[in-house]
Amino acid sequence: MTRKPIAVFQLPLEEAPLLNVFMRMHWRVRIALSERIALRLLTQVGRRSSPLAGRPQLLVTRYSTKRPDQDSAGTKLWLDQLVKLGWLRDDGPDHVEVLNHWEKAKRGDGRVVVHVYSGEQANAEHERKMGWV
Repeated sequence: MTRKPIAVFQLPLEEAPLLNVFMRMHWRVRIALSERIALRLLTQVGRRSSPLAGRPQLLVTRYSTKRPDQDSAGTKLWLDQLVKLGWLRDDGPDHVEVLNHWEKAKRGDGRVVVHVYSGEQANAEHERKMGWV
């Protein structure tokens, strides 16, 4: 049986900057970008009244002309927004599993697509270990 995602959202590459770009951004640019991402996520997946149970899994596929470094997935800003919108309890590795994948894309076709899966069933044991139940 294949699991179906609870939600799917898509961001242009400009809204998922790689770590080296993110670190060089002026703080005002970061805030403006974060607000744009919040609006995009709000329109695509909305708010949740309570975070997803367990340890949700996010399958992130980055479509770009160049493969990013292992530690530079461009997830920071939108993960923060998923927490603020009530989707995630926290963005730390104890609370969410982020699986990054890269696919080559033609110039101009770049984007990031995120499939959100519930951790409720697959991670019930992890939840018990963390003392959440």
